[in-house]
Amino acid sequence: RDEKQNIEQLKKYYVESLPVLQENFLTSLVTGEIPKNRIERYALNYQIDLSGKYYSVTVLQLGADKDAGGNSTLNPLLLSMAVKRLVEEQLKEGWKIYTASYLRDIVILTQLNNREDIACFTDDMDKLCKMAKRVCLATVTAGVGYVCEKPEQLLISYEGAKNAISYGVLYGTGKAINIAEVDPEGKEDFVWEEDYIRNFM
Repeated sequence: RDEKQNIEQLKKYYVESLPVLQENFLTSLVTGEIPKNRIERYALNYQIDLSGKYYSVTVLQLGADKDAGGNSTLNPLLLSMAVKRLVEEQLKEGWKIYTASYLRDIVILTQLNNREDIACFTDDMDKLCKMAKRVCLATVTAGVGYVCEKPEQLLISYEGAKNAISYGVLYGTGKAINIAEVDPEGKEDFVWEEDYIRNFM
């Protein structure tokens, strides 16, 4: 009986811990920290479905509105939680996504049926950035990364998403910027770097 009770407690702890485990897996996956031969097993353990045909990573950079004294109107952690919740409420109906808070940003892994779907996704992200301004009083800039075909290539997409955000200096913040539109040639460098890194895994 004690053994059965212990198993039940472990199961309960696993279920309670799963959201955190999933976020840790997601951030490790997009930053290239998980070896190719372990991705499928880890995804199964953490109940992450990676069966999509194509993948893309989006990074949301957050900035809270400031009051007259120049102080942020919302705690950064609360802001991140509010925007993350907004993302999940607005996007999970039409897109297959997983989200995670990473450093001060929010990372979104999107799975697509067609490469061309990234244009519609970028449009939806642009609408979400504008909605976040109204609902969360936040300036949200979305960097949409390159579309890739395999989970082990997500580092390329993640780096592209971060680079897209840097273009906010030119194109403005509070909107979605698709790296494939502003730097279509840059992908080749990331492919080379990704292959180089993989040799050491």
